[in-house]
Amino acid sequence: MVQNFNAAGVAAAARMLWDFKSMSRFMLPHISVRTVQEVNFAHLRQKCGFRAVLFDKDNTLTEPYARSMPLDVKATIEECVELFGKDRVGIVSNSAGSSDDSPPRYPEACSLEADLGIKILHHGGKKPEKKVITAAEDAFGCVAQDMIMVGDRYLTDIMFGNMHGLLSVYTHPLCDSSRDPATVKVLRPPESWLVQSQIALGKTAPTHPRFHQKEYDDAAVL
Repeated sequence: MVQNFNAAGVAAAARMLWDFKSMSRFMLPHISVRTVQEVNFAHLRQKCGFRAVLFDKDNTLTEPYARSMPLDVKATIEECVELFGKDRVGIVSNSAGSSDDSPPRYPEACSLEADLGIKILHHGGKKPEKKVITAAEDAFGCVAQDMIMVGDRYLTDIMFGNMHGLLSVYTHPLCDSSRDPATVKVLRPPESWLVQSQIALGKTAPTHPRFHQKEYDDAAVL
């Protein structure tokens, strides 16, 4: 399913550019990995106390528009289900389950959920809108601060997570930019440049009360 224009995403980007000094930190992830398999979900669940995980779909769990996950990604999802429970692991998409997906029936979300075997959030909005996190809190039965957001886009997934108090995890896209939709091809390079420029200046993501970088890094060494 191809997503339509994301007015909420454009508005958030405009707000960030207008007030870049204070807003730019919302683009910076708490954790950055090459693939979802590198995330230490066991530490985040057992030591930090996170209770739910939201994943972006395209180029995070599947190739763009695909309806199946690579085997190694699927194994990571199964690990998450074992750690967090089936009812607290899901996909938040800007197409399936969004305002593009004929609410309130959400036929694409229902079909995709059957194919992937993972909950597709019915939110009727677009990241980073507030209604998306409200739907996640209702679906998972926990507050935003207890959730992890994993995705491959700084301006949608990471900004969405940080603006609403989730732990944000950036993963590099599953495949190269030639498979991206046209708008994403245009936006990825400036997004990446902005993020790297802020990291070079020593900027970091907003503080999360459950997450301590050193403890997480030390756990990866053990």
